Amino acid sequence: MRAPPVFSVVIPTFNSAAVLQGAFDSIANQRYDRIEVLVIDGKSSDGTLDIASARDDLHISIRSEADQGIYDAINKGVADARGDLVVVLGSDDRFLPNALDNVAAAWRSGEAQLIAGGALLMAADGSHSPRADEEFGPAALVSGIPFSHNAMFASAELYRQIGPYDLRYRICADAHWVHRAIRARTPFKRLRGALVEFGYGGKSTVSDELIMRESYAVICENFPSLDPDEAEHLLRAVRGWNDAERVEDILARHRHDTDLVMSAALAFLGRARRCSGAPAAVSAPAVNATAIYRRLLGRAGRLLRG
Repeated sequence: MRAPPVFSVVIPTFNSAAVLQGAFDSIANQRYDRIEVLVIDGKSSDGTLDIASARDDLHISIRSEADQGIYDAINKGVADARGDLVVVLGSDDRFLPNALDNVAAAWRSGEAQLIAGGALLMAADGSHSPRADEEFGPAALVSGIPFSHNAMFASAELYRQIGPYDLRYRICADAHWVHRAIRARTPFKRLRGALVEFGYGGKSTVSDELIMRESYAVICENFPSLDPDEAEHLLRAVRGWNDAERVEDILARHRHDTDLVMSAALAFLGRARRCSGAPAAVSAPAVNATAIYRRLLGRAGRLLRG
């Protein structure tokens, strides 16, 4: 059994004074005490640094300098981290009670290098809803990040293996990093239940056009034979945002890329399963979506065999 882990909590900040205290409180309220906190600040001017400096109850290191965006700040924090498990907590996010205890237990009892749980999305009116997560595996390579980045705990060793976040991506570098971990066949553990509250209003929730454009680019990087239009259609089909009418033609055109075909087939299987578990109020759309994805699965199987 592994030793209890030290957690490195990386908090990128920029003029975060209005929300940062809540993030700190959620760390202090954990029953776990093997924690270092790394505040990586982009030269705030609103009192963020004063708030961080005043928290004598936490082991906080502060680094404040100009950066190239949030993932540059995160890369600095990961490089400075000295713990066994690294987690990125947004300045307006909160750990839920016992989150670190639950992750520590999973770390100690297994061989996973990447551990993730659920996230509760917090709306501006204070309401909560669970994030709709997906399977960690090849299916995510044509979809997106399968869990909230702030509910992901990666070992220091895994960060050394996978490398830093790619600064070409301003919003989707987290999905790109997780996809690289999937392709590296990283040992993974999924925890039941939510670990964090994730605040709406961050960059990734307000820049829809950019996040979608970067999502297509990440898929194209996973499967270089695809063009952005094909990547867009595949992602929207997997998410259930279109009628998937072109998916069969796309898979046929790329049938020699067996990794792509298998990833798409697994993604459609996941979609069909989610539809089959839909509540009665949306049963008709669920039946239609399930029929589409089952047909696609069958044809994808024939492409793989042929």
